[in-house]
Amino acid sequence: MARLTRWFPTLRRLTRSERGAVLPLVAVSLPVLLGAGAVGVDIAHISVVRARLQAAADAAARASVSRIANPQKVEAVALDYARANMDPADHGQILQADDIVIGQWASEDGNSPSFSNAAVRNANAVRVTTRRSRANGNPLDLALAPILGVARSDITATAVAAQLSDGSACVLSLADSGAGIRMTGSIDINAPSCGFAANSTSANALDVDGAAADASLQSLYLAGGKDDRHGVVESEQQPIVNAGAPLPDPYARRDFSDLPEDVSPTASADVGGGPPGDTTLQPGVYPDGLSISGAGEVELEPGVYVLEGNLSVSGAASVTGDGVTIVSRDPDINISGSPDIELTAPDSGPTRGIAMMRRGDEGGGSQIAGTANMTVDGAFYFPDTTLSFRGTPDSRDCLQVVAERVSFLGNAGADFPQECQDIGTASVGFGGSRLVR
Repeated sequence: MARLTRWFPTLRRLTRSERGAVLPLVAVSLPVLLGAGAVGVDIAHISVVRARLQAAADAAARASVSRIANPQKVEAVALDYARANMDPADHGQILQADDIVIGQWASEDGNSPSFSNAAVRNANAVRVTTRRSRANGNPLDLALAPILGVARSDITATAVAAQLSDGSACVLSLADSGAGIRMTGSIDINAPSCGFAANSTSANALDVDGAAADASLQSLYLAGGKDDRHGVVESEQQPIVNAGAPLPDPYARRDFSDLPEDVSPTASADVGGGPPGDTTLQPGVYPDGLSISGAGEVELEPGVYVLEGNLSVSGAASVTGDGVTIVSRDPDINISGSPDIELTAPDSGPTRGIAMMRRGDEGGGSQIAGTANMTVDGAFYFPDTTLSFRGTPDSRDCLQVVAERVSFLGNAGADFPQECQDIGTASVGFGGSRLVR
């Protein structure tokens, strides 16, 4: 009995000790930790393979849609591009003939466009689905997930490429939301060689509110939708609506850092409402802006006119300029009354093709109003400003408007010829063969 009691203190110490208690926790947690690690490794592997499948589907769809009139060619080209992107020796056959579908990409009644099967004569799109799957005999073998009972994974990727109308925009709104192009009132727009485009993804990217509003266009491209229940907007080519993707600013890459910095010798010339007379202005900086009124004739010599203040042209003044760009740093641009204005943009230099532009940080809007007889060959470039037309600009050869938002109000109207090759106006093209999903 004495021997037994000697062990009682030792037993009490063992029952109270916490050393070694973590071992059961480790034993229980280890499978969970290993499983989480296995899942993380295999998820990363799956993501890499899915990205490669998507790239292969994109390439196959884009390459094959150009052969859409010949289904055999579509299939052959798509299979070739799929094999070139993912070697069958390493990935198996990721694309089967049944996963190459010819159809139509279109929108109905302003809804988002979608893909549907169609006869070849009506088709404009190809849908390609690439796979690493059991059905194709090439599922993705997982590295560590088998310890959890998952040995393989099926992965798919789909791409749709379509041949859309091959259009070009003479009016482009850069705003990404809200009404990009607004037509309110008795509007009359004629653009047989170009179209309207708006980057807004809102449902009213094109907002028409006027029973007498009428626009006849070559083409129409809207990242969002259109609300034209109260007017007529006709497009010769099939409109691209709810496209989702914006068009690039055609002048964003231009370097405008080398604009004039010296004050013009004629910056203080009197071109106000005095008696009629002839005035010749020279390019350069105009610190107080430029205000032309009365009934005189004003000639702008070729070059760039940088206005630090506002631009105002009113009355019955006559303003002419060949090879001229007017750059306003002030949003307050008003052309009203009944002046005669003829401007032609320069065909060289950083402002080539641009007749009038706005560069500045202040918000606000600019408008061309009244019954001005305004003939402009070149672009209005107002990337951070709403440009409103209440008058009727005209053009002999080339007229383009690129602005944050564009409004045609009241009795505004315009004809948009597009003979811009000799002026240097940047092209705003859209359509052709491209990925749509």
